[in-house]
Amino acid sequence: MGQLRQRSRIWVSLEIVTLTARLASFLSRHALLACLVVQASLLLPAPGLLPVWGDEDFTLLTASQPVAGVLKTAAQEKNNPPLHSLLVHYWLLLPWPAPKAAASRALSALTALAATVVIDRLFLKGLDVRARLWFLALWAVSPCLLLCARIGRSYSLQVLVFACALGAAARLLEEPGNKRRSLLYGAWNALLLYVHYLSGTALAAGVTCLLAWRAFRLRRSKELAAGGLSLGLVVLLYLPWLPHFREALGRMAGAQPPPAAAGAAWSGIIRLGYLGFSFVLGETPPSWVMACAPVALSGAAYLAWRGARPAPRWLAPAALAAVAAYWAAGRWVSFVFIPARVLFLLPFALMLVASGGVRSPRAGRLICTLILCLSGGSITSYFRRVDFLNKAYVLSYDEIAGTIRRNSGETRAVLVADTWNTDPYPLANRLGRNFPMIPVGRSDTRDSVRAAVERSGAQVVWYFRNTHDTSAGGLNRQLERELSDGRAVARHLFVPYQARDRRLMRLLGWREIPSHFIQLLEIRPEAGGGAGSAWSAPRPDGSRGLHLQVVGHGEDVRNARRRHAGDLLVHLAGHHAFQRHVAVVYDDADWSHGPHVVAEQRGGPVDRPQLGPSDLVVEGRQRQNLDLVLHRLHPGDALDHGLRRVL
Repeated sequence: MGQLRQRSRIWVSLEIVTLTARLASFLSRHALLACLVVQASLLLPAPGLLPVWGDEDFTLLTASQPVAGVLKTAAQEKNNPPLHSLLVHYWLLLPWPAPKAAASRALSALTALAATVVIDRLFLKGLDVRARLWFLALWAVSPCLLLCARIGRSYSLQVLVFACALGAAARLLEEPGNKRRSLLYGAWNALLLYVHYLSGTALAAGVTCLLAWRAFRLRRSKELAAGGLSLGLVVLLYLPWLPHFREALGRMAGAQPPPAAAGAAWSGIIRLGYLGFSFVLGETPPSWVMACAPVALSGAAYLAWRGARPAPRWLAPAALAAVAAYWAAGRWVSFVFIPARVLFLLPFALMLVASGGVRSPRAGRLICTLILCLSGGSITSYFRRVDFLNKAYVLSYDEIAGTIRRNSGETRAVLVADTWNTDPYPLANRLGRNFPMIPVGRSDTRDSVRAAVERSGAQVVWYFRNTHDTSAGGLNRQLERELSDGRAVARHLFVPYQARDRRLMRLLGWREIPSHFIQLLEIRPEAGGGAGSAWSAPRPDGSRGLHLQVVGHGEDVRNARRRHAGDLLVHLAGHHAFQRHVAVVYDDADWSHGPHVVAEQRGGPVDRPQLGPSDLVVEGRQRQNLDLVLHRLHPGDALDHGLRRVL
């Protein structure tokens, strides 16, 4: 009886081992297909789920032009080489039954699927079967890949081409004397530079440094010859775009992204931590995922360290490229955009985690399973459009443009837009070329923006900015106060922050804790006049007219003068009723910012006797209050009605 039981146990054990082996064999044969099915089900449905964001909007506008226009725009923009925009251009020529944004995002998703196949063929063949399965599982449900691959930008294409170029570089480093491998790597690196400057430059720097170090350490010349041959081919193939590449490097050197937090050390910790968090858990984590993040991130770091021993053949060039790319991206963009800029490194980071999971099986199973579960939480939040750490991905420029058009009506309006911490150009594109925009950038001051607003002749000023002001000296806050003072202001808020977002703001040391991501101020003259003013407007022929001091009664007027130092002016000369001359006469002993008597016509100063029947004379005298006397103004005229209402 005992022997029978023992034989039964042995038989069951053998059956379990056999079934496990068959399952492992089945998974090994079909793991890639399963990964592609899962990825396609996540990347392809509902391409219009998120609004088109800033950089994506630029890609669509560029790709919609003829080929010559695509090249010209890429050259002028200086941030991106032209290859991806050209691919999107030809892709959009196909008869897609969907909007351009959806078609562009479909191309990005399909490119990510192609990258999965390439990575499996080039880098996973030599891995342990279990490591390959863990990698494909982590890669298939990566929330970081989900976010970036569903955006119509070059991120997926960079992953694909970088994988090919890194594979060629690893083969070259194994056999530096092989000229064919040198030329193949040079061709892939040149192609990568046409996709994006950052990834191409980072890999070229890493491989060149490795070859030079080996040549110095081993005291032989074939590494130098391989580096010279590959770099020479890169320069030769990139020669048509080389001048624009130099301009891009200069622009990157002069870039000044806002610090992540107060203090260089703390900023560095925040940048690196955000990158690691995004790579492992994505940028849409619900609160329970964030609570588990310390365990998942520390576990992933441990597995990656274990997976780097012994080092795979691609690790050295990838590591040097990662250092160069991280440093350059940190100088180029804000820390919340670094993960997308270095997405091409993500599969190799996950590869180290998967390999470490095999070398430490028990810890590997626990940590990788935890990461998969947490990734599911982030994916759920993504498709619910909640819990985004970077609110720029859910900002709807269409909604903001609709608010501006609806509330502006036929009134002359201008858009003042922050460019320090916001991308206003997609909004300007939606408003159209006839809607003027005044960008507030690094070379602007309060006086220059104020003067531009006055020159615009707008009656309504729209001020579009990030609620987190990163401008030098708080320029945006100062402009907001100055433009709003003495005027009616309506505040429109977009993309609310959650309670956990406000806790993170305090952790980052923000001075202000806003309730929303974007604010849009609608600034108009005060209803009922008083000491408010309308903005200056040009005459119908384009010349500048005089302004009339805004009037009110008694103390209000004197207070208004002190606040605005003569800027409270109502412009009359732009009205269609004035066909030839305009004269404005001041007789005001309290007026200290201009002459007591001013008269102007289009050709210069005039005397009152020269005024004709289509002219207007306005006299203002300071007594107990100011009175206006209007002459030769047709009863019922719109301007007449407006002025009398103000008075």
